[in-house]
Amino acid sequence: MKSRDIIASLFWLLIGAGLIYEGYYAELGTLQEPGSGFLIFWMGIVIVGLSLLLLFIALFKPAPVEEQPSAWFGPGLSKVLIISGALLAYAYALIPLGFLLTTFLFMFFLFKAINLQGWFASISGAVISSLVVYVVFSYWLAVQLPEGILR
Repeated sequence: MKSRDIIASLFWLLIGAGLIYEGYYAELGTLQEPGSGFLIFWMGIVIVGLSLLLLFIALFKPAPVEEQPSAWFGPGLSKVLIISGALLAYAYALIPLGFLLTTFLFMFFLFKAINLQGWFASISGAVISSLVVYVVFSYWLAVQLPEGILR
């Protein structure tokens, strides 16, 4: 487990460093007027920070006695494939259905089918998460989102 975490953290450290480099040279801009590299740069910072945290934990935390199964082998593989398919369906449905409806359906699917929540928790979680993301991107960041059938 430790060796997998070390390898994964180094992989993501390289990805994050690449994002920082590309974002920096793509035009950062400012917080009030972000450039095309602003999000890429800060996403790289977050990825580097998280990969360093994982590396620190992998190096200094004692290894668990029993290895946990990887998500890529055994029963976790089906969830990975189902979520990947749901993300693909989300990408295809985003323009015709619009951001709010597609995000609600995707989040509802994750809450109900993957996380096995009850109906109330699934619906309310999907509504709240969809609205929060919509408000953040549409109003706070002024991003134009696909309206779809809810025009």
